[in-house]
Amino acid sequence: MTTISRYFFGDSDKTAFSVSIVENLKEDYGLFVWPCSIVLAEFVWQQRYGFSGNDVVELGAGTCLPGLIASKVGSNVTLTDDANRSEVPENMRTVRLNCSQPRFCQAPFGGVKWSGFGRELGEWGLENYSSVKQVTEYVSDEQWGLYEPPKQ
Repeated sequence: MTTISRYFFGDSDKTAFSVSIVENLKEDYGLFVWPCSIVLAEFVWQQRYGFSGNDVVELGAGTCLPGLIASKVGSNVTLTDDANRSEVPENMRTVRLNCSQPRFCQAPFGGVKWSGFGRELGEWGLENYSSVKQVTEYVSDEQWGLYEPPKQ
């Protein structure tokens, strides 16, 4: 069953913002918000002043929850995942739900695989150059979201 879940972040007295995630509740890898993802997103929120203005790359982003929180607190975020997975269009929908102006770029190489001699020149390396990867980057200079920018 696919649904849109909302996750709320803020201080104990008030909610600063919420994030909507397209989620499949049957633990499908790319459409399931794993408990560790919620913990990492909460860590980003608690440490938001350290993330603000810094570059963040989320590898194998899946539902993108930690990356979306980093973006909401003012980080420059790049989300990556395997473009060949069937759930990537739904994950892109999640980004569109939470971003005002996302930019989607296709690159012939990217993602995370085992490193070593065969990475670039071996069979896997050649196969990797022939597949399309997806990269998402927020490009607007304007703040977005339902929160006040962090005070420096």
